[in-house]
Amino acid sequence: MQLSGAVVLVTGASRGIGRATAELLAARGVHVVCVGRDEAALQEVAGRCGGTVLVADLSAADAADRVVDETLDRLGRLDAVVANAGVGHAGPVATMAAEQVAELVEVNVRAPLLLAGAAVAAFAAFAAFAEQTRRQCDALCIAPPGTLLGMGSLLQIRNVPDEAREALKARAAARGESLNTYLLGLLQRDVARPTVQEVFDRAARRVEQAQESVVEALAEERAGREAELRSRPA
Repeated sequence: MQLSGAVVLVTGASRGIGRATAELLAARGVHVVCVGRDEAALQEVAGRCGGTVLVADLSAADAADRVVDETLDRLGRLDAVVANAGVGHAGPVATMAAEQVAELVEVNVRAPLLLAGAAVAAFAAFAAFAEQTRRQCDALCIAPPGTLLGMGSLLQIRNVPDEAREALKARAAARGESLNTYLLGLLQRDVARPTVQEVFDRAARRVEQAQESVVEALAEERAGREAELRSRPA
C-alpha cells in the first residue's frame, strides 16, 4: 500500500525516532510536517525530506490547536499524526524540581492528548465531504512496560494517558476514524545517558524498528479503510 500524497504531522521530528520516521515517510511519498522546538534541526530534517517546518513548544496550552490549524492552512489537509515528542528525567523522583514535573506532564501527557483531540476534530470536519479518504490519528508513545531504576517518573508519566487514549479511540471509531498506540521502547536521550547507558546501548537499534513499525501501520490502516469503502454497496 502506497502512502504517496498523504500529509502526516510528526512531533519531535528533529531527532531520534521522530526524525527517522519523518525521513522514511518522506521516502514513501508522504509530505511530512516536522514539529519541534529546535528550528535549525527541523530545517535540516525538512530539507532532507522535502517537508514543512512548524516550530512549536508543545508544553504551551495552545500548541496542539495551532500546529493542526497551521497544517490545514498551509497544506489544506491532514491525514495522520505521529505524536512522538517527549521529555524525560533521569534520577530519583525526590530530586525533581517543580518545573521538571510540570514539563513532564505538559509535554508527555497533556500535549499528545490535546494534539489527538485537535486532529480527530479536524478529521471529523473533513469526513463530511471526504468520505472516501477517512482520516486516522496515530499516537506514538515511547515508554516500555515495567520499571527502570532512576527512570520511574518518566515511565509513570508516559503511561498516564492510556485510559484517555482508549476514550479517544472510542470517540474516533464512532466517527469512522482510527487512533492507534504503539509502545516502542526506550531510545537514547542526552538527559538520561549517564545513569542508564547500558539500557540505551541495547535500545539504540530500536529506532530503525520503530520507524518501520509506524510507517507500515499507517499504510495498513489506509489500505484497510480503502478496502472497506470499496466493499460498500454503491
